Amino acid sequence: MLKIKIFIASLVLIMFIQSCHNNKPEISIIPIPVKSERLEGNFVLPNPLTICVQPADSNLMRIAGFIAKKLCKTYGYKVTLINSNSIKDKSIYLSIDTTFSDKEGYKLNISSNSITISGFTAEGVFYGIQSFFQILPSKINGTTIHTANIKIGCMEITDYPRFQWRGMHLDACRHFFPVSFVKKYIDYLAMYKMNVFHWHLTDDQGWRIEIKNIRGLQKLVPGAPKKMEQNMVDFIHRNKLRKLLSTHQTDI
Repeated sequence: MLKIKIFIASLVLIMFIQSCHNNKPEISIIPIPVKSERLEGNFVLPNPLTICVQPADSNLMRIAGFIAKKLCKTYGYKVTLINSNSIKDKSIYLSIDTTFSDKEGYKLNISSNSITISGFTAEGVFYGIQSFFQILPSKINGTTIHTANIKIGCMEITDYPRFQWRGMHLDACRHFFPVSFVKKYIDYLAMYKMNVFHWHLTDDQGWRIEIKNIRGLQKLVPGAPKKMEQNMVDFIHRNKLRKLLSTHQTDI
């Protein structure tokens, strides 16, 4: 009985000591990064904010615009985008780093002075940005506007995908969805770093694509929506910006 009490007391003491040393908050990112480390200090995201973009890849400027739009919509930030080959104080720096072994890999480094997001390709940088959004103190997709400067804990994250094909399927043929839902669905796929959007558009239950050169389909198949052609263009543009491969399933 005495040995059991000693064992329990020792276990409680060990857990207490570990809790004292492990006082840094956990990094919560989905999917869990390959490597993450919490560092001392914080970075205060200034408002107005400057995002520096390495001119090596023209796609990086489009990605920087994606960040600016999110921060402006949710937090009321004023963001300036500039081309630069070097990082500036109190800014976010997007760059290409060809030392990565995986084309979708990225590194996110947050110091007390700046934030650097680098990847082997623009796709990698985009996934690093998704991790950055997840560590912000409140939901980036929320409706509450925050005007105060945001404080973020310093950290280093290195990550790359375990699987080459990471996708979700949406059956818009048997279950019709409005345009707003499909756009939100695509946004969530990008948030969790999926890279394939499998869209089931046609089957014997319905034909969900408007094809102007084949007008007869509109009459023969019930439920064929009008104005779908422009929506398809919008969806393809949205997928491209979010680094998603679109696979459109059409059964004839």
